[in-house]
Amino acid sequence: MKKKQPPPLQLSVQELIKRYEQTAADHTSSEILSPKSAPQSKPSPALKENQQRHSVRSTTEQNEEEPLYATIALQTTTKVLSEAQIMKLLPHSQLVRTYQEKIQNLCQIVYANKNLLQAEMEAIQKNPTLGESLSWQISAHPESFSKLAGLNLCGMKNNARKNAEENLSTLCGAVAGYAEAVQYAKEDLLITPEAVLTYYEQSMGCEAVAQILQSSDQTERENAEISTMVQQNPAVKRYQAQVKHWCHVVFSKSNILASEMTEILQNPARAEELTWQLSAYPQSFHPYAGVSMCGFKNSARRHAEAGLPSLIDTIDNYATVVHLLKENLVQQSQQLQQKTCDPSVKLAKDLTKSSKLPEYLSSAAHHETRKTSQQTHERTQDISRKVSAPKTMAFAS
Repeated sequence: MKKKQPPPLQLSVQELIKRYEQTAADHTSSEILSPKSAPQSKPSPALKENQQRHSVRSTTEQNEEEPLYATIALQTTTKVLSEAQIMKLLPHSQLVRTYQEKIQNLCQIVYANKNLLQAEMEAIQKNPTLGESLSWQISAHPESFSKLAGLNLCGMKNNARKNAEENLSTLCGAVAGYAEAVQYAKEDLLITPEAVLTYYEQSMGCEAVAQILQSSDQTERENAEISTMVQQNPAVKRYQAQVKHWCHVVFSKSNILASEMTEILQNPARAEELTWQLSAYPQSFHPYAGVSMCGFKNSARRHAEAGLPSLIDTIDNYATVVHLLKENLVQQSQQLQQKTCDPSVKLAKDLTKSSKLPEYLSSAAHHETRKTSQQTHERTQDISRKVSAPKTMAFAS
């Protein structure tokens, strides 16, 4: 009999495993190498609608942003206010005006003088950072500006003095708020001038705003030219050097009054208040140079106290020179403007006369020539008198 062979169960299983692994490897490699991806599930109609809306919205936003940016760039390029225009518009700001009126009312209560801090407020309009130092100076040395209102005799205070002391902190806060309001108004006029000018036109009127915008450019150029000419004057430079020298002697810092000197250059009337503060409360600006302990003072401290009057006198002289130079330069500029404007004015008058009254043209010209001949005759007589007077004095001597 033939022996029965065992069924090839074990071999068939191994072959099946190998075949399965081979087919799996071939399938994965074919998926990787094939350019076609696996079939994806179809997106829902809601998802398609959202994608379409998003694409349409992005395109519309881009189309809207482009003209918006273009208009903003056009506004910034077309309307730019100068520093002089901003300085003339600032006092008409509603916020600045509110704080200014509040400071005036508080100055009337605290110092019995509502216009005491007028020069300081004008300086803050030019440089708002001065508001912090001014507020600190009022709180630390309130009587460095003026005496407080009311009376204080042997500790007995009347109601005016009590109200002055109570409202002192409120005045400091109002000064700080005024500086912030000025800074806010200046930023608005610099960043969005066209939008802000509408509010100024409502409060001031369109004609007033237009006059400010037209006249400020010319005045700014004239003031800049005058200030540069004043700064280049040798007398002004000499006094500036002397002020620095005495500041170094008195306070051991030569540039301690640099901001005050620039303010005096713009407004010489500021020197009166500055010299009063230096004479009454010198250490409100900076401590004296040198050392003073138990009544004993070193040489630097003695020189500092002795040099304070010289510093005050130098500041007075500096302000006087600046004031005289500015007046002289302003008069010269006005005379030049009159000389340039007179021919055009005369020409316009002559044209109006010729258009309205042509029959009187010959008589008017004859009258003008006769008037000019009389003026020249009078001038020659005056000159002859002036020349003959010293000659007679010489013969008499």
